[in-house]
Amino acid sequence: MFIIIIFTETLVSFITYLPLLVLTQWSLARISTRHNDTAAKWHITGVYMFCFFLIAMLSVTGIPSISSLKLHGSINAIPFAAITGNAIQYLQNFLLFIPFGVLLPLLWSRFASFSRTLLVGFLFSLAIECIQLFSYRAADIDDLMMNTLGAIAGYGLFRGLHRSFPNFVQACRRKDQRSAPSHWLMEYEAYVYIGVVWFGMFVVRGILSAGFMWWFGW
Repeated sequence: MFIIIIFTETLVSFITYLPLLVLTQWSLARISTRHNDTAAKWHITGVYMFCFFLIAMLSVTGIPSISSLKLHGSINAIPFAAITGNAIQYLQNFLLFIPFGVLLPLLWSRFASFSRTLLVGFLFSLAIECIQLFSYRAADIDDLMMNTLGAIAGYGLFRGLHRSFPNFVQACRRKDQRSAPSHWLMEYEAYVYIGVVWFGMFVVRGILSAGFMWWFGW
């Protein structure tokens, strides 16, 4: 039941932010085309999957929107303090970041390096924990560790995929990452989409929520 609820919430959010994602993809495509760089269909499909999983990750972790910021969070800096009574959450946090660890190096060759994927996975999880300080949730060292381990496991799956299906991995990447260099912005395409999803979840969701409450007089 929990999975169905999260999937439904993620799907609704994804559809809500889809115009923003399409506009971003179209803008990047316009820029890259001028530099003789095109994205393969597998890459574009993968990017939307990446954004879908980002939304799922942010939905599960319960980050606040701009309209619901409140400094009521707490910090748990003691590792594995609650593992005996809440083992399922540890597993959930681990599984949550596996798609991140797979898709990041699959779609962008700059993250084929283990250290880069590890760093971005760690920083993304850290950003989530920090923003939770402005909600009624807790910034938890356990969440940070399990999220990072999930990203590492995802990277391991990517390496296996790369060894078994190298042509598929190449097909999922941008043309410029297989031949000539393109516009510098394409090198940071992953960060652009991460930023767009954060903007949607943090700002757009807050504006829509406030507008909805105003409209119905809540």
